[in-house]
Amino acid sequence: MADAVVGKAYTFQVLFVDETNSPVVVVDPTITIFSFSQAGAKQVLVQSAAMQAVVPAEVGRYTYVYTVPLAYAPGD
Repeated sequence: MADAVVGKAYTFQVLFVDETNSPVVVVDPTITIFSFSQAGAKQVLVQSAAMQAVVPAEVGRYTYVYTVPLAYAPGD
């Protein structure tokens, strides 16, 4: 698993496949990013943001770049 760094961009990527593991095109893929506080409360950081197709194009693969806020502290 990759680590995100406070103040730096992190790229999430996904490859959508069907039941035979063949890549499939997805219409309007979105991502929700969240974390949990030390108290266990869910904290939504990004809600249903649009993902982008990769360049060069690859069927079924999409990305989303998220910059971890500077105010995000270890343990958040």
